[in-house]
Amino acid sequence: MQSEKVWNTVEFGWSPPMVLDRKGRSTNVIKPKLEWDRSENNARAMYSIFNAISTGEFRRIATCTSIKEAWDILQVTHEGTNAMKVSKLQMLTSRFETIRMDDHETFKEFHVKLMDIVNSSFNLGEPISNSKVVRKILKYLLERFRAKVTAIEESKDVDSLKIDELVGSLQTFEMTLVSPRKAKGIALKAIKEESLCLKK
Repeated sequence: MQSEKVWNTVEFGWSPPMVLDRKGRSTNVIKPKLEWDRSENNARAMYSIFNAISTGEFRRIATCTSIKEAWDILQVTHEGTNAMKVSKLQMLTSRFETIRMDDHETFKEFHVKLMDIVNSSFNLGEPISNSKVVRKILKYLLERFRAKVTAIEESKDVDSLKIDELVGSLQTFEMTLVSPRKAKGIALKAIKEESLCLKK
């Protein structure tokens, strides 16, 4: 029944419920939102959910008759049960605490890895503060960034520094450095050329 109302809304457009006269006939007066009954709210919410999800997600909830039922299915699908959510959050907290920039990584790779943890935690309802992320980045960058980190810490208020501002500054700085991969490639090429010259 509710799905039919939602589909009718898709086919014919949605119009707000109208006030009924004493004989139960619709008038031209829109019913105040506070007076909408549960079925009207449910149908509108189902319609909104149906429009916001993919076809695959729609198949999961197409037979649901209440928005609560549909929402619960989607929530468990994406967040898991409460126990799973707590477990995921503990894992993310541990990953956040132990993440370090590896010697072979570019700053961009480290940033993507870190923001994956930050975004996953946010999606589970536990945002990690901006200042905590900024401090994490500054603390665990490689030695080649040390001069830039010192300059940032001396010239900026780290607690109010925005992540994207820091990221932009560090990416710009990294571009001025010769990357370790490039340096190794140049060194190997030089050794190879030198050995060819010696053979002649």
